[in-house]
Amino acid sequence: MVFRRDYHTEEVQPTAEQIANFLKPWQDWYSELESGGKLARPIRRLDAKGRIVFKDNVVTSGPYKEVKESIGGMIAIRAESYEEADEIVKCCPILQLGINVEIRITPDL
Repeated sequence: MVFRRDYHTEEVQPTAEQIANFLKPWQDWYSELESGGKLARPIRRLDAKGRIVFKDNVVTSGPYKEVKESIGGMIAIRAESYEEADEIVKCCPILQLGINVEIRITPDL
């Protein structure tokens, strides 16, 4: 699961209260993944800045300014299909903060 969010638009940033209210449901959901054997690798948080390297070796600050969303982190889970992963992600409390979750399959997990 790749967590994507808009770091640039002021009015969609979660408030301190929203974040505080989010923490307990997130911890419960994450613990449920872990205890249910669905967690393959723990969360990997990424900074909001990043860099982009182009084929001509030009390095710029990222993410792209014209793209509002950037990757904030990722979790590897165990799921037999996209449909099973869909159901796991639908219960993720991070969606309530307006963060999108991209699902990708990695066959070697």
